[in-house]
Amino acid sequence: MTAIFTAGVFARSKRGNSDKTHVFVHEIDRNVEKICSEEFLCSENLVETKELLGHFVVEKMEANRFEFCSVFDPSSSPTTSSSSSV
Repeated sequence: MTAIFTAGVFARSKRGNSDKTHVFVHEIDRNVEKICSEEFLCSENLVETKELLGHFVVEKMEANRFEFCSVFDPSSSPTTSSSSSV
């Protein structure tokens, strides 16, 4: 989805004092949202899931880096992680 890709790009390329951006993905259990979130927001940035909502915290990226995720593990998906509070 273009919205997830765009959120990932904006979060990594932001300027200013804040190093982190909170991104929320609705309907994280749907296949397209799950795959795009793993690819562009990265499962290592997943903070929690609550029902259909996924919460990611994405940090700024150095100017000379071009990959989204430091480690891509297709077996770890955002829908497998859960927490009791949002």
